[in-house]
Amino acid sequence: MNLGNTIRKYRKELGFTQEEMASRLGVTTPAVNKWENGNTLPDISMLAPIARLLGITTDELLAYKDELTDEEIEVFAQDLSVKINSDVPFEDMFNLAKEKVEKYPNCEKLKWKAAITLHSALIMKNVLDEDKYCDTIFLWYSQLIDAKDPFIRKIAAESLFHLNMNKKEYEKAQEYLKYFSDENPDKKLFNAQILAKTGKDDEAYTAYETLLFEQMSRLRMIVDALHVFCLEKNDMKLAKRTSELNCNIAKCFDLGVYQENAFRIMLAVHEKDVEATAEIMKQLIDSVDTILDYAKSDFFSHVTIEDVSDEFTENFRTKLIKRFVEEKRFDYMHENEYWKSLAGRIST
Repeated sequence: MNLGNTIRKYRKELGFTQEEMASRLGVTTPAVNKWENGNTLPDISMLAPIARLLGITTDELLAYKDELTDEEIEVFAQDLSVKINSDVPFEDMFNLAKEKVEKYPNCEKLKWKAAITLHSALIMKNVLDEDKYCDTIFLWYSQLIDAKDPFIRKIAAESLFHLNMNKKEYEKAQEYLKYFSDENPDKKLFNAQILAKTGKDDEAYTAYETLLFEQMSRLRMIVDALHVFCLEKNDMKLAKRTSELNCNIAKCFDLGVYQENAFRIMLAVHEKDVEATAEIMKQLIDSVDTILDYAKSDFFSHVTIEDVSDEFTENFRTKLIKRFVEEKRFDYMHENEYWKSLAGRIST
């Protein structure tokens, strides 16, 4: 948008006629008309009075805050991406993007797209004098660290972290972790990487293993929720696969026999499979003492895991048996001999 269009836009928003604007500025109506039509430009001494009258800054008056539409940004980004896979010299791509960003310096989405695209190209291509381009990309990311869009802020923080890690400037990389919440798994992963790179091996192991355990547990919860949903929808094919998946996750991470079978019971109950239910009940009851087997795994050898007493284990086993005997969902088991033996243990 040129200067004349900007003046017209804000004048109309305020409800001024060209005559009213001219009167307030002490110029002629034809002068305002010529500004808006692009025939002439206001004298430089008029820029501040025009901006004040229109209620905008001189930057806005000079169209420095114009935004491109999302569609325009996407088209530009795609065109730039196409050039990455062509024989176009990187310098030409860089200059094209730099010129566009300089034309719309306050367009955060454009700057983000340009930075990401050029950054990717630097990684993919063998570019000479890489540092001189990195400085500009780094500057753009730095300007986006306080962007209005939280997603762009996150991308900027991640990119600045990785740029500093590549430069082995670990203290600077650490500074960008403040832009992530403490519960963000990315922050925990990035922190572990810094610990590993700065010789803090034990702390790095602990950080990696703790994050691995948290994400593994979260994955199991998601699979379990999907499993329950499949049972509600009677989608037995996927229900069986999710049950098997949770069992395999437990095996993969050395969680022990109890955890391998913990989620199988729901499928057996849904199908009212007496023999399968009895088998799983027995496996769970007999393997209660394996609940903390993951503490023995190499995956979690640096994670502090509080041990449980024999009393806790036996209390847990007793409650488990009581649940199998008293919950209504197991009513179909009443004629099963193993279930009867459990009922007998509760009554004695």
